[in-house]
Amino acid sequence: VADELWPELERALHPYLKERLIGRFSVDVSAPADEILARVETIELELRRQKEDELLASLGPEIEAGRLYVGGLDAVLQSLNGKRVELLFAEDGFTAEGWYCPGCITLNAVGERCPVCGEKAEWVPDIVEEAREAAVRQDAEVMVVEAGHPAMKQAGGIAVRLRY
Repeated sequence: VADELWPELERALHPYLKERLIGRFSVDVSAPADEILARVETIELELRRQKEDELLASLGPEIEAGRLYVGGLDAVLQSLNGKRVELLFAEDGFTAEGWYCPGCITLNAVGERCPVCGEKAEWVPDIVEEAREAAVRQDAEVMVVEAGHPAMKQAGGIAVRLRY
């Protein structure tokens, strides 16, 4: 669509489509599909980085204020066990061993006994991976953040934004 026709096209879009519109660019109608896909991927990557930067900028102050963000492995696992997680932040490469109770599906950083049901828990070499999987099962968003960000360092490598 020519730039001068864009406002008219945008007005005609259904609101469902308008709210999903994240960017636009000009391209020749005969452009190959891989060129168009590359341009779309660039826009998506830029949007993802912008969102990540905004979330990480608010992470430290929100954790300090004790509002809807918590950091640290123990607090994150407790939040996941309570099914309160909306968004999980995990630093790329961050791992920790921990414990998983197959009986009541509880994640715990320490202890061979489940703190919920008292049954014997299973040791897992990477409880962070289990935490990511638990977040996905709870329909939470999972964001793997580049290692070394100060907010993630402050959070202990892992944090969550709570649903409530």
